[in-house]
Amino acid sequence: MKCKNCGYESKNLDYCPICGEPLEKEEEKYDDPFEKVEAKNENTTTNEKGYLKAFAIIGYVLGIVSLCLCWMPFVFIDGIAGIIFSKLGCNSISKKSFAKKGLVLSIISAILGFILTIIIVTVICMEAKNEPEWDWYNYIYD
Repeated sequence: MKCKNCGYESKNLDYCPICGEPLEKEEEKYDDPFEKVEAKNENTTTNEKGYLKAFAIIGYVLGIVSLCLCWMPFVFIDGIAGIIFSKLGCNSISKKSFAKKGLVLSIISAILGFILTIIIVTVICMEAKNEPEWDWYNYIYD
């Protein structure tokens, strides 16, 4: 039992020996299995927030890297990965600006990388078409 007035705790007394106020009986607390589940869920959301922060930072870094390397063929895949990580990181409260910047950089680099990849592959195919065909028949039988 605990006194509301002074905070004195006693197990056997009905009145507080310090101030004379009646002591309130505390109900016995039993282990509630649902409390443990709720506490576990609270810790999980804290960990998820840590993952969300990491996703935001990874998306931002991938956006910068893919923008710097977008002139190389098939690097637009890094831009797509940056879009995914940045979008997941947008749910983070503390690193939301990183996630938004990473999303913008990743979208720009994915588009530029895709366009440049198409141009490079087209040029390579056109150059291969302009090469003279190898005459295998005359080479072997002459």
